[in-house]
Amino acid sequence: MKYNHNVFINCPFDKKYQPFEDAIIFTIMGCGFKARSAKESSASNNRLYNIQKIIQECDFAVHDISRTELDNKNKLPRFNMPFELGLFLGAKYFGGQFHDGKSCLIFDRGQYRYEKFISDIKGHDIISHRDIPLRVVDPIRNCLAELAGDQKILLGSDICSLYSAFCRWLIKGKIKRESLSFGKFAHIISKYFESIGGCYAIQD
Repeated sequence: MKYNHNVFINCPFDKKYQPFEDAIIFTIMGCGFKARSAKESSASNNRLYNIQKIIQECDFAVHDISRTELDNKNKLPRFNMPFELGLFLGAKYFGGQFHDGKSCLIFDRGQYRYEKFISDIKGHDIISHRDIPLRVVDPIRNCLAELAGDQKILLGSDICSLYSAFCRWLIKGKIKRESLSFGKFAHIISKYFESIGGCYAIQD
C-alpha cells in the first residue's frame, strides 16, 4: 500500500503531558517518519485551517484523549483532542480515495475509560498508556512498522533505550526542553540520530 511518512500528533499541549509528547515525537522519528503537529505554526488566527491542512497531508495519526479534566480556572473540559480526532476520522470516511487509507492510534489512560465521555468511537482499539510516557513507544512503533512493511524498523525496546540516552544527551548538552519549539525539538532529534549514525529506519 502506498503511504506518506507524515504522522499527525493530536495531544494535550501542557507541561504535564510533555514527557508523553516527547516520547511520541522521538518514536515517530526513530521509525523514519515525520512528526507533524498544530505546533508547527504560530499563526493562531488560522489554527483550524493549519490543523486541517496537516491532517490532509498525513496518512497516519497518534491521538491522545486522556486529558478530560475540568480546567481549574474555567471549570470546563478540553475538547480539542476529541475534536481533532473527529476531523481525522471524518477525513478518512468522507475524503474520497486520497484519504480512505488513513489510519490512527488512539491513546487514553485506561482502555475503556473513553466509553464514559466519547462512546461513539467504540469499536476502535483504544490503547491504555496508564499515565506512563514510555508505554506509547511500542504501540506507535508496531503500527508504523506494519504500515511500512517492517523494513528495518527499530524494536520498541531499542527506541526506549535510545530515548533514554537522548534525554541524558540533552542534559549533558545543557539543552532545556522547555525552551524548544516543536520544530526545533524535532530538528535536535534529527541531529542526535545523525550523531549516532542514523536511526536504522526506513528511508524515502
